[in-house]
Amino acid sequence: MPRVLVTGANGFVGSAVVPLLLAAGYDVHAVVQAAGAGPAGATTHRCDLIDERAVEALCGRVRATHLLHLAWCTTLADHKTSAENLRWVAGGARLLEAFRGNGGTRVVAAGTYAEYGSFSGVCEETTPAAPAVLYTAAKWAVGSLALAYGAREGFPVSWARLFLVYGAGEPAIRLIPQAALALARGEPFAATDGRQVRDFVHVSDVAAALALLVGADHHGIANVGTGTGRSIADVLFAIAGRLQRRELVRLGAIPRSGLEPDTQIAEPATLRALGWSPQLDFETGLGAEVDLVAAGALRS
Repeated sequence: MPRVLVTGANGFVGSAVVPLLLAAGYDVHAVVQAAGAGPAGATTHRCDLIDERAVEALCGRVRATHLLHLAWCTTLADHKTSAENLRWVAGGARLLEAFRGNGGTRVVAAGTYAEYGSFSGVCEETTPAAPAVLYTAAKWAVGSLALAYGAREGFPVSWARLFLVYGAGEPAIRLIPQAALALARGEPFAATDGRQVRDFVHVSDVAAALALLVGADHHGIANVGTGTGRSIADVLFAIAGRLQRRELVRLGAIPRSGLEPDTQIAEPATLRALGWSPQLDFETGLGAEVDLVAAGALRS
């Protein structure tokens, strides 16, 4: 039975993908950092992934055949600029080496569409990376290291660039839950002009894509997105419409960053070739998330 080590297993994406890996027959070993129970059905390990000795001990103990690396310091409020990103580059490199040194044969790791930087348009998997902040530069560095190391050692590595993942359980600091919470409370929501077009992909479809990649013989970059763009304004008005609070959306109240491209949409060529396509339509996925946030707002 193949054994997969999943970092960030209790996170937004990790908690969605672990059940799929279990259902596919993997022996799942989930790495978590916080106290509390790990995912049901998986063997849970608590490990500081920045601690070199702890990582070496973990990989030596588990001896996984597959690695799905999702963990990163994105829970930090300043994660885009924090120097903590540098530690995660070093930690990611050590994890790769320890995993490979203990018999590992397949790696899938999560990057971000923001690695495409200021590029505007449809992001091909061959579109050059142009990271503009420390977070995206750090992600790009780990992806580049992983791909080069896999090529040298002769094992396949997929660097999965996730586009805008949404869905129930999404971190509260992100756009959709922030807007839904404010509007559900009857508070105005200040936004930019909202003309930015982005590729929103539901967490269930992301989980399915990652589970597919874990079992695939693929080496290179894999965009994880729908191939369809929606403007931020349209998304905000969809949230407001469901909550009957359209008058509370304040477009143009916040200036846009000069680093923000107008359009970033995925061309998920690798996943399409593997037979993946998004299964949940945006309206259904968004509605379920907004309803959940609104119910929480009423209870608080």
